[in-house]
Amino acid sequence: MINLSGTTSNLYQFLLMFILIGIASCHSTEKGQSTSDKQKNKGSDQSQAPDNRKEKNSNIFFSLEKTPCYGKCPVYKFVIYQDGTAKYKGKQFVEKAGAFRSENVQEEKKAIADFAKTINYFELAGKYPENKTAPSDFSQTITYLSTKKKSHKVVNKGMGAPEKLKKFESYTDSILKQVDWQEVE
Repeated sequence: MINLSGTTSNLYQFLLMFILIGIASCHSTEKGQSTSDKQKNKGSDQSQAPDNRKEKNSNIFFSLEKTPCYGKCPVYKFVIYQDGTAKYKGKQFVEKAGAFRSENVQEEKKAIADFAKTINYFELAGKYPENKTAPSDFSQTITYLSTKKKSHKVVNKGMGAPEKLKKFESYTDSILKQVDWQEVE
């Protein structure tokens, strides 16, 4: 007679371990969303305006948003409204952290419109890279511009963007630093 009690015990231990690993790997803190999906969507709340209320795009003239990465990337959103007011919310790794507003950015609004025209902003692709997947740890730079005739959004995932888009992002970022911001409580 062959003794299988040791083998059976090892088989039960293996099955129990396999089941526990399976259960642990299916666990998610948000129903229907894996940890990697949550990381990808981490910036989704950043599509809100600096005062945490959703804005109607019809009121927005321009916005510049930088999303998180796995390192020390600046995270903020800068919005200029059609009426010439602006809001800024700096979240992390920025010179100005917190919520700010400015009442008169008409000159900055015109400068952005002029620069956008010189680079044909409305002709740019909606996302870069166009046909590739960017690494998930890259910060995204999201720009949005709306005139009376059209609006356009460009998502730059950190690679494959044309030089003129990078210059536009840098230029608008420099404008952000020139604005006279008043802290919002």
